[in-house]
Amino acid sequence: MIVSKRIKIPRDGVDSTQLLEHLQEHFSNTLTGEVLRFAIVEVIGEDLIVDASIMVKDAGTKGKTGGGIHG
Repeated sequence: MIVSKRIKIPRDGVDSTQLLEHLQEHFSNTLTGEVLRFAIVEVIGEDLIVDASIMVKDAGTKGKTGGGIHG
């Protein structure tokens, strides 16, 4: 299953590697999976608004499931 979500991240000189680390940390609090893609969609003051998608690992099945984009 693929989950898509918009996340607010402080932009304190963050580079793409640090941005990916922020996303992985954010998702690891609720989901287990791999970040597939992310894009900065907006900058508001000192924050980046990032649209990110994660492939959620489903312990009950093997391989990919159909899934879809959810927000």
